[in-house]
This record gives sequence, C-alpha cells and structure tokens, in this order.
Amino acid sequence: MKKKNKSLDLLLENANRYLRGNEKTVALNLLDRLIFMEKVLDQLQEEIGRNGVVENFINGKQNFIRESQALKSYNNTIKNYQKILAEVSKMIPDSNVFDPFSPIDD
Repeated sequence: MKKKNKSLDLLLENANRYLRGNEKTVALNLLDRLIFMEKVLDQLQEEIGRNGVVENFINGKQNFIRESQALKSYNNTIKNYQKILAEVSKMIPDSNVFDPFSPIDD
C-alpha cells in the first residue's frame, strides 16, 4: 500500500492558506494534476514490476527486444511530475517540499 504524499498535502494546505484568486486556482489545478500523475506512476510501476523493463517487439519479419512502453511512459511522466512540482512549489509560500522521486544525495 502506498503512503500518502505529505509534500502534496503541505502544498495543498499552503495554497489554500496563502493564495487567492487566479493564482490559487492555477496552483490547485496543478496539484490535481500531480495527484493524478502519482496514480499513473503507481500503475506504471506495477506493470513494470510484473512485465520487466524490456519487451519483445515484432514488426513484420523483424523481431527484437526494446525498452518497454510502460518504462518509457514512466520516465516521461516522472520528468513532467518533477517539473510541475517545482513550479507549483515556487508559487506557494512556505512550501519547502521533498520530491519523493528525486535521487537521494549522500
């Protein structure tokens, strides 16, 4: 079972506390997108876990192994997630958030 993302909770709380009007509407819409993207990422991660990171691809007489479409989608979605998270974090005061998908520095 996936843990609830406390970073998005903090962003949502601070958006409602500090933002007004159009700025608040934009921030809340972006947060909705992030929540959706987390669900998509979870589904893709499960699929990659079941089927692996490569797949057999047949095109006519050609038969080869390639990166799975789920992995490609996951990588694209994670990049977009991180960009949106960074942007919405800049919009909302007091929102020093931890990106759960960023690499950990030692």
